[in-house]
Amino acid sequence: MSWGGNLVSGSRQDDSKRIAFLEQHGFKYCGEFAEVNMLRSLGEPIPESIVPDSYQVREFSGTDEITNRASIRREVWHPWTVGKVSDDDYAHFMQLPGYYRDLDIVSVAPNGVIAAYVNGWIDPVNKIGDFGPVGALEAYRRQGLTRAALMEGLRRMKGYGMNRVCISTGVSNVPARQLYESIGFKIVNQFHDYTKNLTKRKKVI
Repeated sequence: MSWGGNLVSGSRQDDSKRIAFLEQHGFKYCGEFAEVNMLRSLGEPIPESIVPDSYQVREFSGTDEITNRASIRREVWHPWTVGKVSDDDYAHFMQLPGYYRDLDIVSVAPNGVIAAYVNGWIDPVNKIGDFGPVGALEAYRRQGLTRAALMEGLRRMKGYGMNRVCISTGVSNVPARQLYESIGFKIVNQFHDYTKNLTKRKKVI
């Protein structure tokens, strides 16, 4: 039996001490993945959002539509790990510390399908919220549904007393970056993956 591959760590772009530490231990930034970190003040106005007729923007209703909710997570994020979610997995997800169902915002099509969604999280101590994951079914994109879910999430986070909200996406995900910038998010940093190649070794059993 043998094993090998890449060991992955990471650092913010502005964290020179951590970058130096990683490089001293054989990690390199190869440009394969970078994430933009974005921030929005909740002191700024939150505009109303417009969605097509007969669509609803609301909180996820819970166990009675859990199949619908887990389904969009799988479809949007397949084949990545974050998309490997069964109905039971989502039920457990709802029990996590920090999960608020009223911050699990969905945009629902007239046929009842959850077309877009965003999970919101809050840190009451530091007064900062966070969005993620965020997604929309391909057939329902570019209709303002993700934007509407985000705006509703912003309003609810403000109601919880948050001062700021953060969100992240891949540097190469231009549509997401443009969407987030259009509702007031600004890029404040980048997070880079650093990798270290592990020489294949044989394991004797």
